[in-house]
Amino acid sequence: MTTQFYSALILCLVVPTVIGRIFRINKLFPVVFLQLLFGVLLGSTGLLAWLKGFGIDLVQGPLLHSLSGLGWLGLSLLIALAGLESSPVGQGKSAWRFILISIAGFGTTCSVGSWFGFHLAQHFPDVIGTKQDLTAFSLAMGLALSVTALPVLISVLRDTKLIGSMIGNLATNCALLDDLWMWLVLGAILSMVNSSVQIEWVLFSLLVYLGVMFFLIRPLLQFLFEHNRLPEGTDGLLVAISLICLSSIATDFIGLHSIFGAYV
Repeated sequence: MTTQFYSALILCLVVPTVIGRIFRINKLFPVVFLQLLFGVLLGSTGLLAWLKGFGIDLVQGPLLHSLSGLGWLGLSLLIALAGLESSPVGQGKSAWRFILISIAGFGTTCSVGSWFGFHLAQHFPDVIGTKQDLTAFSLAMGLALSVTALPVLISVLRDTKLIGSMIGNLATNCALLDDLWMWLVLGAILSMVNSSVQIEWVLFSLLVYLGVMFFLIRPLLQFLFEHNRLPEGTDGLLVAISLICLSSIATDFIGLHSIFGAYV
């Protein structure tokens, strides 16, 4: 199992990077694009079935679960570091303009996408699905066109050396906020088709979570680290990683994505 695990890591991470550098493809495309393309090629060329014969099953089983867990941890740390670099706190009022930009961008794109989804359902009613809810389908189409993959965006910004720059911070913060709007609207859609989903609970829990994080946890951490008040023998890095994981668990419990918790 250990051999298969490290072999899968090398296959998924190292091989695409090495190929990109040898053929200088990374000069044209960020590494994350090469990794995504490599994953598509693995599935479309039958290599996944060939690898399964050597005990490397990337589709199901314990190996996939192990890689998935490691991937989520790495993703959470990547998002947390990006949030640390792009945080608008202490950067002046202009740094908070991403809120209005995100609202305008998400609202416009979601509206256009919902309009497209509505007319698509009118002309092709079979695409709606078994629930036959025109409003939910239209909003879902709007959501699909309104957000970006935050981890991919951060990887692209890192590879293009824009992470930490003004445009990089703006893009990161807008993408994170767009994800938040997406999860809230998605909660509203689910509450339309499933009475067990309560959007009111999500909104209330989100406000409580943000209040605790910004008005209790953040000042406490600032005091402990700036005044060196951590208990003797306590590893600050371990404390930070633990808080990232707990924050991710909290937002996942609320009904939002765990990467939102890692970012906060």
